[in-house]
Amino acid sequence: MLTGDKEDERRKEIFRKIVTKILAYHTIPTGEYTAGELAENSTVATALKAEDGSYAGLHRRVKVAKEIVPPAVLLNFYAKITDADQKASNGVFHTINHPLIPPPSLFDISYQVPDAFSTLTQSIYGTESKDYFDYHYDRNASSKGHPKFTGTGLATVFTPTNAAFHALPAGLKLFLFSPFGECTLKKILAYHYIPHTLLLSELLVDQRKHKHEQVEYFAVDDDKSIHKKFDIHPILPNSTLHIEIDQVKVLPIEGAVKTTIKVNGQTTLVVDAQARNGAFHVSAHARLKLYDTN
Repeated sequence: MLTGDKEDERRKEIFRKIVTKILAYHTIPTGEYTAGELAENSTVATALKAEDGSYAGLHRRVKVAKEIVPPAVLLNFYAKITDADQKASNGVFHTINHPLIPPPSLFDISYQVPDAFSTLTQSIYGTESKDYFDYHYDRNASSKGHPKFTGTGLATVFTPTNAAFHALPAGLKLFLFSPFGECTLKKILAYHYIPHTLLLSELLVDQRKHKHEQVEYFAVDDDKSIHKKFDIHPILPNSTLHIEIDQVKVLPIEGAVKTTIKVNGQTTLVVDAQARNGAFHVSAHARLKLYDTN
């Protein structure tokens, strides 16, 4: 058992590690970005590297969202840049109105936003699929100096909202959330779920490929324009999602960039939302075409 002084030192060391990681998540190590330059990206890589077996060991990214009227740059949807482009001897810094906290798992995010995703979390619980969406510290399996984690380390999900489920016919919803519809509901979730993959509007990471082929960046020039079409395979056997990504300037001003991702011809509502173990794109549709017929 630790004495009082040793316990205090242990807690201070834990606190130092937490603060160090949070500060790293506030830092972009690859160059000086003005607020306008930030706004030309949908995500940016931070100095915080994933070291817990999740996110393919990559540097964790921050979601950047742009508002034209009134002009604003939001980070991870909640932190607003309030004082931009302040010069320092070794770079640029921006004042934000909320600290950036590294995001939790795909499951935790859906669970914490019940107004949008409560039906999804009910589906995950009902089909016993939590391990596909969650990634967390396993206290029972861990020992001193050897932390263990459980769940899925990397996945991308096209996340249906409550409204998407509500739009289904009433009889179909009753069937899906009955004991008789569990198998079908699980297939619907599987059709929205891409395993071992980080799909963002700017890049694709596929852990199923050879190490040197895993990461593909989509932008081909300095103006950030992207037009990319490809197919990707969700976890549902014998199925395919047709992906179309576009990133274009909508006005001749810095940061006025529009990014869209279409899946099977349907435009997602929100793109590139970050999670500890991957990313999700918010969908207005609960897709029912389970098997590709091409």
